[in-house]
Amino acid sequence: MPKYNRTFTLTLHDVEQIETALHTRKRVLSERRLALLNSEAVDETANIDGELVEITDLLGRVHNQKIFYRPEMTGDVPYVSG
Repeated sequence: MPKYNRTFTLTLHDVEQIETALHTRKRVLSERRLALLNSEAVDETANIDGELVEITDLLGRVHNQKIFYRPEMTGDVPYVSG
């Protein structure tokens, strides 16, 4: 039985491309969901809703792994953004 590869060597650009593809797929699914809003396609709507939930969850996990930069305080002067 094959084992999963638990070590990935993705660059920041790779992660950005994956994130962009997920956002694009989410937009396409949302547009299709809106088109089906008035139809009787309950099964297809449920499938789209399920995939949208999975994509949103995955995008959230990718976002939560990012480390956002905030400059360190220099001396006694606190950092003020903007």
